[in-house]
Amino acid sequence: MSFSMLHSRGGAAVPALGEPCARHRAAPAPRPSVQKQLQGQARCRLAGSSTLYVAGRNGLQSAVQQSARGGSRHVQARAPPRMCGIIGVFKHEGEANVEIYEGLLMLQHRGQDSAGMVSTDWRKFYEYKANGLVKDVFSQQSRLDTLKGSVGIGHVRYPTAGSASAQEAQPFFVNSPLGIYMIHNGNLTNCDQLRQLLNSSTSFFNRHLRTDSDSEVLLNVLADEIHRAHQRCLLEDECDPNRKKMDMVFEAGEATMKLLKGAYSCISLIKGVGLVAFRDPNGIRPLVLGKRQGRRGEEWCVASEDCAFGPIGFERVRDVRPGEMIIIDEDGRLISRQVAECESLTPCIFEYIYLARPDSILNSIPVYNFQLGLGTRLARRIKERGWEVDLVCPVPDGSRPAAIQISAELGLPYREGLVKNRYVGRTFIMPDQRLREVRPLLGMLGTLGTLLWREFVAHGLSEEEICRVLGADGLIYQDVADLLDCGRDLNPEIADFDDSCFTGKYVTGDINEAYLRNLEEQGRGKRRGGARPGRKASLIGGNGAGAKKQQPASAGTGTDRLPASTSA
Repeated sequence: MSFSMLHSRGGAAVPALGEPCARHRAAPAPRPSVQKQLQGQARCRLAGSSTLYVAGRNGLQSAVQQSARGGSRHVQARAPPRMCGIIGVFKHEGEANVEIYEGLLMLQHRGQDSAGMVSTDWRKFYEYKANGLVKDVFSQQSRLDTLKGSVGIGHVRYPTAGSASAQEAQPFFVNSPLGIYMIHNGNLTNCDQLRQLLNSSTSFFNRHLRTDSDSEVLLNVLADEIHRAHQRCLLEDECDPNRKKMDMVFEAGEATMKLLKGAYSCISLIKGVGLVAFRDPNGIRPLVLGKRQGRRGEEWCVASEDCAFGPIGFERVRDVRPGEMIIIDEDGRLISRQVAECESLTPCIFEYIYLARPDSILNSIPVYNFQLGLGTRLARRIKERGWEVDLVCPVPDGSRPAAIQISAELGLPYREGLVKNRYVGRTFIMPDQRLREVRPLLGMLGTLGTLLWREFVAHGLSEEEICRVLGADGLIYQDVADLLDCGRDLNPEIADFDDSCFTGKYVTGDINEAYLRNLEEQGRGKRRGGARPGRKASLIGGNGAGAKKQQPASAGTGTDRLPASTSA
């Protein structure tokens, strides 16, 4: 969660390092360690009521509803954000492995659990995948050198369905029909029904699935539909399937999108066909097309974000349209077909708030401009309160664009109160809550009695209760309407966004508490469950606001997913 901190003028002065807070001054004591000094500073700022907390960018207030004054509260089911990073590169000559590697580095923010790559010379596929960061998985040049061929795809994973097992690292592969590799960013919401279909007599081959990943399900649904298209070609049209491979893939894409529900952006390598990319009919997850001029003609790149294009020499062409399937054949010709009707583009609003890099442009919306817009709107809300503040400080690192804009709008100094360790990953996308808390930003300030409930401090609490928990003078949440208006201002052609992370209203209309409960028990929520003794983390809400103090977290490095609960 991102927020900015503004220091109010009415509070106690902040002591220098090692100087105790005025209300806590006592007999001289041995000089504490630097860490203890920092904790003492922060404690004084809370105890002296000198800190004002302003939650920005992705506040969750709209998701918290009070059913009756003084009564129990109901927290709407919220669909958790899903993200992975995918990239595909087509070249006419030379190895594609270096470009894919560099592209994955640019997409590392979208997933840190595993990385994988497969390349091809159209005679053979060459694959490698493992758990870890891109730089670690492909740390040896000799390993990259084995990935031969001028065409390939790559993936970084953040597990939202299935487990963090290396077996579930992508790409996934089926050898029939044709030989298909696939990478996927998104989450299927009817995965259980699709598994039953694939394992039943209604499937063409009664397919066996090796993992719990919905990406493997998606791959097998597509493969099953290509088989069906192949049979129709033979039995009904009396055609030569070897001459109709591309048509069969388009036909299968249309049938597949009729079966799938949820969010998905996919890139595939299909032997005898080419590099294939497609996006769900609502355009929930991003997918962008780029190209460059090679010595032998146009070369292509498809990726989750266009921030991957620049370092490898590609230029943005456009977003892949919702419901569109693109095939780049083995000769480099790009063929596009709308295989599913797109009623309206409804991208995930959380991409712009947190998931995407600020230098990306998604659905014709510059992410950085979007975040500046959030700062402008938050500044207006601060002005309405009439608060006197001294400075603006971004915490965590991802809130910097909004904080800079708040500073500019209010004419206040912008200060970096906490410095993120650039050599650790994004803790928001670590696979379980315990790992995220090993090195939290709150660690150095944890002795302040700050509480983290179910990962979000706002869970089940009103604004006033959150202020009491944090010891804050005031709290402002970014309104969900501000998020949506900011996106519409930058691209008026988008009528609505998927805001299920905050409202619980998923654009596909098929998300309910039963689905989220199952996700909690089977997926990432299962690993969250043991994060805090006596409390089970939940994706669906439901527990009241009876807060109990937790033990302070250990001191550590920066994090990118903490609520408005620290001071510097």
